Amino acid sequence: MINALKQIQGSIITSRILIAIFGIVIFAQSGTAQDREPIVIDRCVLKIRDHIEVSSTRAARIVEMKIRLGNLVQKDELIIQLDGEIAQANYYVAQQHATNNVESRYAVKANELSQKEYQRAIQLNEEIPGARSQAEIEQLRLKAERSELQVEQAQQHHQIAQMNRELASLEVKPYRISAPISGQIVEIHKRVGEYVQPGEVIAEIVSLEEMLVEGYIPLNKAWQVRPGTSISGSISLPKLADNIGQHTNYQGQILLVDSTIDDLSQSVRFVGVLKNDTGLLRAGIPMKIVIDPQQSARP
Repeated sequence: MINALKQIQGSIITSRILIAIFGIVIFAQSGTAQDREPIVIDRCVLKIRDHIEVSSTRAARIVEMKIRLGNLVQKDELIIQLDGEIAQANYYVAQQHATNNVESRYAVKANELSQKEYQRAIQLNEEIPGARSQAEIEQLRLKAERSELQVEQAQQHHQIAQMNRELASLEVKPYRISAPISGQIVEIHKRVGEYVQPGEVIAEIVSLEEMLVEGYIPLNKAWQVRPGTSISGSISLPKLADNIGQHTNYQGQILLVDSTIDDLSQSVRFVGVLKNDTGLLRAGIPMKIVIDPQQSARP
């Protein structure tokens, strides 16, 4: 009887423990789900992501500017031509040498003739012993071997000429300056006829494809956010959105969650990137950002 009572008491205690654990788990799950709700940051600011200064790697005079202030350019598009006449002339000479295979063709023909002379001398001595002296045979053999080596030498000369052409082409490229990124020309510092030094900035390009967005996350929410977390943004000023006709939600992701806490606001700085699908976003525009801790942007 006593053992039965002990077993019943043990079962009751075990049941209470299981119920308590189950309640804690349910509470934790509900708390986690609540903590993972979207985080809304009302005041964030857009910034330029890519601002590139276009410069020269050669000291030369500008002979052509294919851009004007405000122009949109594509990556690798030719935008500035420098005076590279000497480099171009060197490339032309190298091109002529690289395409000239006369030496190789002559060496092949000479080798064929030398081999035939050597073989005929051997065949003649087989038919008429002593018709050609051993010294003559050795001279013809040496001539045939030398002609083979001359073929190899001609081929090497041709390969070197082709490599010199590649080197000459590399010398021409720096005088043709292409856009390093797709974007808009926002500054032009030089004009046609002016002389530039290596490293001197000629123009500036800003990319409009993606924009940085910066804001502050409340400290109690910052632990939920990490690089790669999905974000969406909309222009936070209704009048501005109406003026440009944009109420679009721009998609992006978090790039950085700062490791330093702002003591005054008890918040953490974050930096994200938004795709400027409409091309209308500009630096300085205030944005409302919604951070979704449960979603990670695709790479």
